[in-house]
Amino acid sequence: MSNALNIDLWFRRLDAPGAHIVRWQRHLNDAELARMAKFVFERDRARFTICRSRMRRILGQYTGTNPGDIAFATTGRDKPVLAGANPRAIAFNLTHTGGLACLAVTHGEAVGVDLELIRDVREDFIVYALNPPEHAPVLALDPAAREPAFYRYWTAKEAFLKATGTGLWRSLKTFDADVPLKTAPHAFAPCALPRIDDPAERARNWHLYTFTPTPEHVGALACAPPPGTALNIRTRWIATPAAAAPRAQ
Repeated sequence: MSNALNIDLWFRRLDAPGAHIVRWQRHLNDAELARMAKFVFERDRARFTICRSRMRRILGQYTGTNPGDIAFATTGRDKPVLAGANPRAIAFNLTHTGGLACLAVTHGEAVGVDLELIRDVREDFIVYALNPPEHAPVLALDPAAREPAFYRYWTAKEAFLKATGTGLWRSLKTFDADVPLKTAPHAFAPCALPRIDDPAERARNWHLYTFTPTPEHVGALACAPPPGTALNIRTRWIATPAAAAPRAQ
């Protein structure tokens, strides 16, 4: 029987009443509070607070640690990881865009996740960002269908780079993705990596999926567990707190 690896994807809309945001700031450390204060707009400060505090609370559940006590480090290419003792070998990756955040959490294996808000994209940028085997099928689509198809490729490539720990330190031109041009809502459709220039990465057992968590967003997930490992992807949606009802006068 093959082994199984659970990957939990925690989704949350990045809006909440102000009272909740102030309360959640207690989970942030001094460096995070300083980063939050640098945002010019209140919406951006709120979204940063929600992302970081929720990430801390979720990781605290997996590690049995108080959210405020979780410490982070970075790899050589700036990928965030848990610092200090990590007996359960918890790995995670965070992405957020267009008012939606997703935190991927698993045990023992690096994971990469990426989200993009579907928006207008120029034809010349599609050609610039993707390799010929990738942009050719995108440009063959009707204009209205190009944007979601482009972002399926883009997020797949980003998720792969995030899983490897390189991020955009590594060129998107050094590998090709093969991605379904259309996917069913909320389904995880498998993708392929027909070309990877790095022999070490080419030898790994890559699993790559594209998904559409909302009508406005496209996402992708990447992981390379040992051969024979089945992936069990579990989605979790965190409800946005409702504003408190006004008190009777």
